Amino acid sequence: MLSTPNRTPGTATGFTIVELLIVIVVIAILAAISIASYNGIQQRANNTATIDAASKSLRMMQAYIAANDAYPFATIGDACITIDSGCIDSAGVVKDSSTTFNTNIATVGVVPLSIPKTGSANGAGMWFTYNTTMTYGGTTQPMRLTYHLLGTNQNCGVGNVVQYTWPNFIASTTGYSLGNISSLGKTLCWVTVPGPSS
Repeated sequence: MLSTPNRTPGTATGFTIVELLIVIVVIAILAAISIASYNGIQQRANNTATIDAASKSLRMMQAYIAANDAYPFATIGDACITIDSGCIDSAGVVKDSSTTFNTNIATVGVVPLSIPKTGSANGAGMWFTYNTTMTYGGTTQPMRLTYHLLGTNQNCGVGNVVQYTWPNFIASTTGYSLGNISSLGKTLCWVTVPGPSS
C-alpha cells in the first residue's frame, strides 16, 4: 500500500521550478510547431488561389481568341489583370490596367480581379505582356501571363510555363520560370498564351 507523505495541515503544495520550466519548454515547442505548420498551410492556400486565378484568366483569354481570332489586347506593353489587388513587378514597377483588355475580355467572361498578397509589395498581382518580339518554340507568341507564388521553386500549376530566356522562350523543365525571383523568396511564373497564329 502506498503511503502519502506527512503534510502539515493548511500548507499549500505546488509545482517545483523544474516542473514549471519543463511545462513552459513543452508549450514553447508546440507553439513553434503550430506556427510553422500554419505558415506552410497559408502559403499553399494562397498559391492555390493564385494558380486558380491564373488558370481562369488563361481560359478567358483563350475563349476570346477562339471567338475573335485576335488577342484581347494587341498594344506593346503590360497591363494588370488583378486590378483590385494591384500589380507590381519584382523591380517595384506598378502595372496599370487596360480598358481595351477589360472591355474585350468582358465579352466572353470574367477574369479574377484580385489574388492573395504575396508578402512584400514587389512581385505582386497578375498581369499580361504583349510584345511582338516574343517567340515560343520558334513561333511568335506575343502574349504572356505573369504572376508570382510564395516560396522558392514552386510549381506554377498551369501549362505553357516558359523559362526565363527573353525573348525566345523555351518550355520550362522545372514547372516554373525562375525559382527565386530577385532573391525575394518568390517563384516567377511566365505562361505563354497561344494566339490566332498558333
